[in-house]
Amino acid sequence: MLIEHQHKPGGFDAGHCRDCAREADLLDHYHRIQREEQTVKQAHRWAWQARRNATWGLWSSGIGILLAAIALLNRACLRRCPRPSRRGTTRSASGASQQRLVGRRNATGC
Repeated sequence: MLIEHQHKPGGFDAGHCRDCAREADLLDHYHRIQREEQTVKQAHRWAWQARRNATWGLWSSGIGILLAAIALLNRACLRRCPRPSRRGTTRSASGASQQRLVGRRNATGC
């Protein structure tokens, strides 16, 4: 009979209460149960960490794919619509030369 440490009726558990285990000479059982519980908690932490890392990896790869697609579209547009050179024009260029530049851009679709 346990004298020093008492639980409610039916509440004796040598696997979860160190005092109960000591009084009943079941410390080995108590330590084994504690190790098993610690193993389960550690596995849960590892699973949570793996999920977090997988989420980061998926988001990062998605952003990388999106940036690659934007770069490809940008390159395709630049090849199709070359920018006009401004070497021969000055700031005080006539309105007619500016109209030609705008007209050239609109004719190619860019």
